[in-house]
Amino acid sequence: MDESLLAGRLDASLPYIKQQAVAVLADNYNSTEAAMEGIATELHKFYLTKYPEVDKSRQADIRTAIAEVQRIYRSTTFPEMKLDWKTHPNNIGHFYFTGCFRCHDGQHVSSDGRAVRKDCDICHSVLSQEEGAVRVISVEGVKFQHPVDLGDMTQVNCNDCHTGGAEP
Repeated sequence: MDESLLAGRLDASLPYIKQQAVAVLADNYNSTEAAMEGIATELHKFYLTKYPEVDKSRQADIRTAIAEVQRIYRSTTFPEMKLDWKTHPNNIGHFYFTGCFRCHDGQHVSSDGRAVRKDCDICHSVLSQEEGAVRVISVEGVKFQHPVDLGDMTQVNCNDCHTGGAEP
C-alpha cells in the first residue's frame, strides 16, 4: 500500500483511500474473481455514500484506485491456495522460516511441467540495499544482491544459512 502511494499509483488526495483500501484487502473472499468484484463494489460504494461529490467529480481517480488495489490483491493474496500476507507469522528476509520457498523451491510444477521460479522479484520489490558503502534506493526496485558472494543463488534458500541461531 505504502509503495503504491509513494509511487503515485494511488492518489493520496482521495479521502481515506489508504484506510479503505486496507479494509477491502483484508476482507475474506472465496476466489480472486470475487475479490476483484468486492474491491470494486466496496470502494465505489464508500465514495458514493460518504463522499458523493468526490464520487461525481473524480470517477477516473476512483477507477484508477480500484485497479491498483485489485493489482495489490492479486500480488499478495491467493484465495484458491488459501495463502495471503497474513498466512505465516514472519517471513522477513526468509531467515527463520521457509516462507515463500515452501512452494518457490523449484520442486512445485504446474500442470504443463513448469516449475514455480525462485526469483524474489516475482512477488517483491527490493526498495533499497547497501552495496559496499553505498545505499541504493529506488521506488522501481533494485536487484537483490547478497552481501557475500555465494555463487549460484538458485541452489540455496535464505533459511539454509539463516536459521535463527548464531550467524552463519
